[in-house]
This record gives sequence, C-alpha cells and structure tokens, in this order.
Amino acid sequence: MNKKTVTVIIGSCIGILLLVGAILIIVNQQSSPASSQSAYRYDTKQHIGVGSVLAERDVTAALGSLGKDVQGPELSGTAYVANNRAETATYTFNTTSQKKVKLQIDAMVYTSANALKSAEVFRGAQAEKISGVGDEAHLVFPADDPSRNEREYALVAVKGLKSYVFMITVSTEGQLPLTRAAAKDVLITLGRKAQLDSVR
Repeated sequence: MNKKTVTVIIGSCIGILLLVGAILIIVNQQSSPASSQSAYRYDTKQHIGVGSVLAERDVTAALGSLGKDVQGPELSGTAYVANNRAETATYTFNTTSQKKVKLQIDAMVYTSANALKSAEVFRGAQAEKISGVGDEAHLVFPADDPSRNEREYALVAVKGLKSYVFMITVSTEGQLPLTRAAAKDVLITLGRKAQLDSVR
C-alpha cells in the first residue's frame, strides 16, 4: 500500500491529524526496506466502531438550515499502526448554495498512555477547552491548502486512550459555503452529541 493510500485512510488534514505520531511511524517504515510489515496493516473488513459515533440524523440536526442531503457514513476500514488502531467515517452534505461539504470523523485507539502522549493530538489547537466532549477537546483551524483549494475546520478530542478528530472540509473556490463561526457551532454540537464510547 502506498503512502497516499495510507494518508487517505487516516485523514486528509496533515496539519491537525490526531494521528501525527502514527503517520510518522508509517513514513519511517516505508523509508526502510528492512522494516517489518507487521507494524502496519490495513483491513477493510474490520471496524472499530467509528461509524456509530454519530448517526446521519445527528449530523442533519447539527447542521440545521446550513446543510441538507446528508449521506454516510462511509467507513475506511481499520488501519493497524504499531498496534494502535485507526478508522475514518466520512459523511457528505450539500449547503444551501448547493456546494458539497465533507465531514470526517477520525478515531484512533492507542495501546498506552505513552502512545497517546507521543501522538501530540492537540498540536496546533486553540487554547480554549470545549466542555462536554470527552476528557478534553479543542478546536483547530489550520491554514488553507492552496494546492487543493480547501479549508478545514476541526474539533479534536480525547477520551481515555482514544482520540477523535471531527473535521469539516469545504471548497475555497467562489463563495465560502461555511464560515468559521458556523463550522465551530456545528462541530461543538456534533462533539457533544457523539457517542465516543462506540469506538472500541
């Protein structure tokens, strides 16, 4: 499996991924021909429960008048990275201006507190703590990616030995379909509604 596929599985926002540590492990393994393939594997038939974190109706309710025609979740399958397990659930919806928007939930189950700490899941996050979402949660607003004409808004959370990223991706071409303030409200609503214990 090539590096591009791995990145898609784990999430699209390099600047805020909860799986920064996992990605570094993968890259290091791929750069070493002598490395063992047992440290990383991917199984489309195995799931860790991220598809049950939010129901389609939860996404629809959180969007309110901002979006419609919610579809999903589409599940990536499970990536096993140095015994940690990760999976992404992807939803799509249309805004009132008929622009398609993507919502992803990236979840990872770590083998230990040290593994979670090493991942630095809150790197680049806002200082403000968001209440009511797991043990700790923060918003992240990375810089736009001009190469993809996209803007990303995210809520990163931790509960126990699990980390989560709720990420909205919008196109920056033409009129912006979802402002930062609107996305913040949606993400916080989703985070508080999320059944984080569904991930196992």
